[in-house]
Amino acid sequence: MTTDPPITQWITGVRKRDSEAETALWDHYFKRVVRLARSRMSALQGTVYDEEDAAVSALRSMFRGIQAERFPELHDRHNLWRILVLITKRKLRAQWRRETANRRTPEAVDAGDAELRIEEVIADEPTPDFVAEMMDETERLLAELDDDNLRRIAVMRMDGLTNDEIADRLGCASRTVRRKVDRIRDIWGDVDAE
Repeated sequence: MTTDPPITQWITGVRKRDSEAETALWDHYFKRVVRLARSRMSALQGTVYDEEDAAVSALRSMFRGIQAERFPELHDRHNLWRILVLITKRKLRAQWRRETANRRTPEAVDAGDAELRIEEVIADEPTPDFVAEMMDETERLLAELDDDNLRRIAVMRMDGLTNDEIADRLGCASRTVRRKVDRIRDIWGDVDAE
């Protein structure tokens, strides 16, 4: 049976400067952040700064932010991914500004825009960009599932329903739902590993 990686424990480990926790988070998220950066780099085509540079920079900034307690509301994988998306987008935007600065006057470059504002991370309402990014990611993951029942279960899990609640709605055993959730995790784990 597949289990979720202990993201919350790794976050706690990073706060305590545990290098094993940092390595575990790095290994778990690096390829996803690279894919995110690649999908956002159209304005940066032909640059020496690539998606792996952006991912490395974003992950390092996230680690520093966690250790400096800049993300006090960070407790789970959902908040962590939201922070990584925001940091990565800021890194790409800052790099684009640096690269296009040669074509503009130095006064036109606003380095302050490259800083991650904490209000964006802990705001009550998600930003439209974040909502769009999460919708794209959700659609991509659901498209990887080869069965409508798996998609329905995945959506119900995303909505916060437990396996027992899903089983009640589908009229099946909780054990069946648990097996299908494990299959979803396996499929999505293979997608992240690519």
